[in-house]
Amino acid sequence: TFLMKSDKFSLWGFNSWRGNPWFSSATPSDNSFMFYNGDQNPIPTPRLEAFREGIEDMHMLLEAQELLKKTTNSALSNLVSEKCINDVMKADDPDKTAAWRTSLLEALDSAE
Repeated sequence: TFLMKSDKFSLWGFNSWRGNPWFSSATPSDNSFMFYNGDQNPIPTPRLEAFREGIEDMHMLLEAQELLKKTTNSALSNLVSEKCINDVMKADDPDKTAAWRTSLLEALDSAE
């Protein structure tokens, strides 16, 4: 979304399954949904956590973009570059993604 120059993003649906998830045979362990019906409350899934992290990443990228309009910071510029973002996405490695996220947070902190 960020690389496509979007300043906001949305999803076409909260869950892609169009039936009633409370009557689905899917279980929380298969992560088909963002929430499952619990005995007392909805139960969040790892899919919801990934969605939340994506929202946070987009916020950090947009913040970095704004900071880079005001100042030069090579570390921050590198972390939000098309090459770096594509490399992180292509690696498909949670540890590399977490390391990139930590580096971005540190670069944002030092740039402010």
